[in-house]
Amino acid sequence: ATAEKLTLEELMGNQRKERANTITDLLKQLEPHRTGLKRTLKLGAQGADALTTLSCIRIRPDDMEILRQANALEVMSKLLDISDKTQLSNVLSVVLTMTNSEAGSDFFFSLYPKLVACIRKCSHAAVAALSNIVQYVDETKRERLRQDKVDVALSEVMNSSNPANGSVFAAFSVAVLVGQFEDHPLLKTSERLIQQCCEALDCFMKGFSYMGLIGDVWEVLIGLANLSVNDANKRLLLQHGAAEKAFLILRSDKRGIKTEMYALKLVNNLMFAQDLSLLVPDCEDVLNMLVEKAATPENKSFASMSLFQLQRRREPQRPQAAAAAQKEQEEPHVMLSYPWKYQTFMLWLKDQLEASGFKVWIDVKQMTASLLASMAAAVENSSAVVVLVSQEYMLSEACRTEAEYAYSLKKHIVPVKVEDFEPRGWLGALVGSKLFFSFKEGTDKEQKLRDLINEISRQTNCLDRQLSSASFQPPPTLYEQQQQQQQ
Repeated sequence: ATAEKLTLEELMGNQRKERANTITDLLKQLEPHRTGLKRTLKLGAQGADALTTLSCIRIRPDDMEILRQANALEVMSKLLDISDKTQLSNVLSVVLTMTNSEAGSDFFFSLYPKLVACIRKCSHAAVAALSNIVQYVDETKRERLRQDKVDVALSEVMNSSNPANGSVFAAFSVAVLVGQFEDHPLLKTSERLIQQCCEALDCFMKGFSYMGLIGDVWEVLIGLANLSVNDANKRLLLQHGAAEKAFLILRSDKRGIKTEMYALKLVNNLMFAQDLSLLVPDCEDVLNMLVEKAATPENKSFASMSLFQLQRRREPQRPQAAAAAQKEQEEPHVMLSYPWKYQTFMLWLKDQLEASGFKVWIDVKQMTASLLASMAAAVENSSAVVVLVSQEYMLSEACRTEAEYAYSLKKHIVPVKVEDFEPRGWLGALVGSKLFFSFKEGTDKEQKLRDLINEISRQTNCLDRQLSSASFQPPPTLYEQQQQQQQ
C-alpha cells in the first residue's frame, strides 16, 4: 500500500470480512504491485514503520534479486537492533512473513542470532520467526542452528508456563531440531505443553489463529510428529487426542502433500505405542485407502508401515501383510537390515556371506508399500538378522519396523558397526548387551568377518560355514561408500 501510495482502506475497498478472507483478498490485490517491493524496502531503510507494509507479502524465489539489490538483509539486521519494543515487534512481524517460505527462510537465515537475542524482548514474535526458519531450511542449516545452541534457547521458552510467550511454537521448533534423537533431553515436555500443542492443531484445522498466529496445519503436524519420537510424549499425545485428529485430517479430501506426510509420520510413531484401532475404529480402512491413494510413494510407504504395525499387534506371529506375501526362500536365510546410507558396505557383506555358504536376503531398494510384505516374509523366514547399528538406523521408521518385528519373533539379532555410535532409546534396548562386530577403519576386517561368520554359524546351527581366505575381499572404505552413494 505504501509503495503504491494507497491507503489500506483504498486497497481493501473498505470491505469488512472474516480475517482469513481479508488476508487472502489482500494478498491477491497486492499481487500486481509486487514491483513495488523494491521501493518499499528503500522506504524501510528509513525506519521500522514503513517496513510493516511488507508483512503482507510472502517472499517467492523470483523476489530474491529484488531483495539483494535493496540490501534487504542488511536493512533487516539493523532494524532488529531497535530497542523500542513496539517498533521491534513491527520489524519481527515483517521477518515472520518474509521467512514464511523456503526462499525467504533461506535468504534471511543469517538473521537467526539476532532473532535469538530478541527472544527476551519480544518472545512470541521472535520465536515465531525462528520457527519459520527451523521448519523451512535444510538439514545442513539445522545442524548449524544446533551447534549454536538455538535449540537450547528455544527450550527455555518452550518450558515457560505462559503460552503467550510462544511456548507451543518453541516446542515445535525444538522438536524439528532434535526430534530425530529419541532420548534427547530437550524433547521431554509436560502434559500442559502437549495439551497446548494439540489445541494449536485444533485451531489451525478449523482455520482459526492460535495466540495471534495463523498457519498451515502441516506446520503444527511437523512439530507433533517430531515430538512423538519420544516415548513419554507418545503417551501424552494419545491422551490428548492426537491420533483422532491425525485421522480426521487423513480422511479429508483437501489435505495437502505435506499435511498428509506429517500426519502419517505422527500416526506411524504413535502406532509404536498403541493399537490405534482402539481409539480410531476405522483406522485400518483409512490406512488401506492411503496405501493406494496417498499423494507420493513415500506417503504410501508410511501408510503401509502403520498398517503393518496395526496388523502385527493383532496377530503378532503372522501379520496379514506378511501372510499375503509368498515366501521367497524355503531354506532359512540371513537377513541384512540397514539404512540406505550403508548399502555399499552391506552389499559387500552379502557377497562375503554368500561366498562362505550362507543364503542371504537383502533389500536393495528403499522401502515402499509393495516391498513391505516381502520384508515381513524375509524376517519370518530368517535364521538370523544382521543389523547395521548407526544413528541413521535409529532414526529410520522402516529400519525400526524391521528390527522390532524381528525382535517380536525372537529372531537372532547380530549387530555390526562401521562407525563410532552408541545405540540409545529403542535401538539400545533392542541390541542390549549383544556382542558387536566392528568394521571401523583401522580394524582387522578379515578377522572381524571370520568372527561374524562364526557367530552367525553358532546361532543358526550352520557350523560348516567358514570364510575362505581366497574369497575374502576388503570392504569399501567410508569414502568409497560415500562416492558410491552419490553415484
